[in-house]
Amino acid sequence: MLVAERLAIRAPARAQRRPALPPEGAVVFSLAGTGYLALAALLVFRFHVVSTQALGLVANASYVLFSRDPHVAAIGFVGSPLPSILILPLLPLRAIWPALSDVGFAACIVSALFMAGAVYQLYQLLREGGVSRIPRFALTLLFALHPLIVYTAAMGVVEAGYVFFLLLAARHLARWLRDADTMGAIIAGLALAGAYLTRYDAMLAGITVIAVVGVVSFTRARDRRALTAVCDALIVGLPLAATAALWAAAAWLVTGNAVPQLLSTYGYLAQLDALRTHGIAPAYSIASPQRTLIQLLALEPALPAAGVLLVIGWLSGRARASLAGIGLLGPLAIAIIGASVLDFTFPWLRQLIVVVPLVTLLVGLGLASGRRSWLGPLAAGLMLLVAVPTTFGAMLTAQTGQEERPVLRTIAGRPTPGASASTALAMTVARYLDGRALGDGSVLVDSFTGFPVILASRAPRQFIITSDRDFALAVANPAAYGVRYLLVPAPADGNSLGSLDALNHAFPGLWPSAAASGGLEHEFAGPDKRVEWRLYRVSAIAPPPAPAS
Repeated sequence: MLVAERLAIRAPARAQRRPALPPEGAVVFSLAGTGYLALAALLVFRFHVVSTQALGLVANASYVLFSRDPHVAAIGFVGSPLPSILILPLLPLRAIWPALSDVGFAACIVSALFMAGAVYQLYQLLREGGVSRIPRFALTLLFALHPLIVYTAAMGVVEAGYVFFLLLAARHLARWLRDADTMGAIIAGLALAGAYLTRYDAMLAGITVIAVVGVVSFTRARDRRALTAVCDALIVGLPLAATAALWAAAAWLVTGNAVPQLLSTYGYLAQLDALRTHGIAPAYSIASPQRTLIQLLALEPALPAAGVLLVIGWLSGRARASLAGIGLLGPLAIAIIGASVLDFTFPWLRQLIVVVPLVTLLVGLGLASGRRSWLGPLAAGLMLLVAVPTTFGAMLTAQTGQEERPVLRTIAGRPTPGASASTALAMTVARYLDGRALGDGSVLVDSFTGFPVILASRAPRQFIITSDRDFALAVANPAAYGVRYLLVPAPADGNSLGSLDALNHAFPGLWPSAAASGGLEHEFAGPDKRVEWRLYRVSAIAPPPAPAS
């Protein structure tokens, strides 16, 4: 009887229990990831918007598995390798879903998940920095819906992973600064190594973090201050240093150049020079300082006010450790802005993307250290909300939104002529070659410029490409290597980077001579009737002259 009474008393209590809700962070990540993936699918499959960089990342991964000469080093050393490495597991599924490679959707999946992770890291950084719940959710939402963040997440570009790793490093650096937790320094160091493998300029952030950790460790140590500072700096800096050294050693062993991302034929400096010489139309050619200032203030009009909040927060002392964590982003933003002003970087808007998380953190952590009232969060939210229309304005302007403007106009039903022409033309070229049922190694093409064609082809082994170990020998004597055709891009007019193409270098008179060479097989023109690719018969072309000794 007593047992029955106890069960009767406990039964209502059990019935009143509610199922546990998922953690807030998991909800933030899930909503962001779902939204970004849905938008990526909409852009690719409904509006047929394809990012050239996404295609390039997928192509680099595909060479490792599906090229005529598959090997790990085929992933390349000019671009950062980690995005392509993460794409690799998705590529075998292209047998079921060809769009993963054909239109680069595998890169969009990776970028969407990376940016969802960045939103999660920002949320957690704000939470651990003492930002109350409602302002924290509002700031996270404003960051997640920032037009450049959304664009980067959906388009399959490397900046999504870059922002993720930088925010991961900033969060755990703040943890170390706040609690002297060694695990925070370890994770921050590993995150910096990941950021370096995503975009090479993360090295600047790494140098800053090592300096910050060394100085802070020295000042708060009670004895053996110098030794403690060196040990802590090694903990946070060793993963980045080891990663950079190993990657440079691998590049030197394979290519003979330890920094091909900068100094090779296809490196950053060569691409920048080609862009200056051939790639920028007069409509885009405004002074770099003016363009950078417009882009910067359009991305984050709240930047000056955020700086004031930073000073207030720092002086208050209550958020100093968390604010010091974003020292990782601040110097990096200054360096990127400086390079843009000096015309030492590409004029793309996404080059300045680090400013978006920087300002969001400045505002959020500044609020955490200020007075508890509704005025501060409201003012901060309004400041960040202004960035939505101003960023859209920059994206729709030819001078400041060279990459984004064609995408937005396509969505609005007013496509820019030639916005998707290069991808469509690459498919045309690939279908023409596939229809000839050529054998392995029949077509010689530089994959630096020809990757859209290679990716669109159903017979990728018909190409001898740049990553093949006999590519240089085949360029020197195509006939001896069984090459039947040369696929050559326009040196400058049709493709701003065509001047870097290996075949244009090896056969400098081939394109200007056109049909006079006797080897022209076929021409491929875009919608504007401008010839962008030519196919030449090797049997009618003299081999290139031997290099001078």
